[in-house]
Amino acid sequence: MPRFLWSLAVLLALLVAPAQASERVALVIGNGNYANAGVLANPANDARAVASALTDLGFDVALGRDLDRTAMEGMLRDFLRKASDAKVALLFYAGHGLQVDGRNYLVPVDAKVETASDLAFATIELDKILGSLEDPGRATIVILDACRDNPLSRSIAARSRSAVGSGLAAYSTLGTGTLIAFATAPGKVALDGTGSNSPFTTGLVKHLRTPGLEVRAMLTRVRADVMAATGNKQLPWDNSSLMGEVYLASPPKGGTPAPAPITAAPVPQLSPPPVAAVPPAVAALPPAPQRAPAGDGFIFPDSHQRLLGVAELRRLSPDQLRIARNEIFARRGRFFRDPALSAYFSRFSWYRPTAWDVRTNAIEDANIKLIQSMER
Repeated sequence: MPRFLWSLAVLLALLVAPAQASERVALVIGNGNYANAGVLANPANDARAVASALTDLGFDVALGRDLDRTAMEGMLRDFLRKASDAKVALLFYAGHGLQVDGRNYLVPVDAKVETASDLAFATIELDKILGSLEDPGRATIVILDACRDNPLSRSIAARSRSAVGSGLAAYSTLGTGTLIAFATAPGKVALDGTGSNSPFTTGLVKHLRTPGLEVRAMLTRVRADVMAATGNKQLPWDNSSLMGEVYLASPPKGGTPAPAPITAAPVPQLSPPPVAAVPPAVAALPPAPQRAPAGDGFIFPDSHQRLLGVAELRRLSPDQLRIARNEIFARRGRFFRDPALSAYFSRFSWYRPTAWDVRTNAIEDANIKLIQSMER
């Protein structure tokens, strides 16, 4: 009887172990050796580095490099099957990607695309992957280092009437429980890098294993690193409909995130400093912080719920007035076209850019107008 019970315990352990491992699944793809597009040096290295980090974090990882369309579809099917029973599903793709008529496509290494009609037969439509992964009961994370300069986009633009844009298109809405991260801002081109990994993957691998760091805070640190590495030329972007906090590494002890500071490039000068001496009233108010913990960094943290006064605004320098006005939009998720403003607000974990046109309430509108009148 004891031997029987021992054998039964071993059998149960073998059956339970795969189910526990599949709670966190990942598909990592790096395509660089293209037959009909520009060859990319780093995607295979990027995929290998990300797969190694995710394996260390306990993910059940499938790694594919330089996949043609058939192989890429096969790995995606397997991933979607595993994801159906998982609590966290993560897809990382490095390689060529393109946007046509507002839709995003991932490009296998054998893709030959000359017109928009070729897309359905030669590429993988990202929207279909996102639709298949939509599940409110699971956290789905899609990370794309796929915004590089793509000759296939130019070929389609020259031969069809379709709207072909640079980089990848933004998503205004996502399925519940989904986070999507891009190596750079919508419509922008990311750098492949001069080292063994792209600037985005370098920052991602650096922070993936950090304990106690929620995934959105982790991506904020990646954004700061990429901006620093590229001289503020490349701004990673993400959009999220996650329903709770997701920790890829171990969760924080005692429920408190690790208080590690963010190291970023110096913030660009937003406007020339005033020539006149600073009056004593201004000296009493500290300047906009160069570095602040998550959730901080506001000049007026309550400007969305109370009317500001002329007296308190007079104490601010021109740079501070500009920050005070734009932090109202930043709180609402404005995506700034000005690189200086993007660099400034990207240092704070609360900043989640989603769109240029954001809604503000009546109090915020009044505060914006008052600040603008003080800036003139």
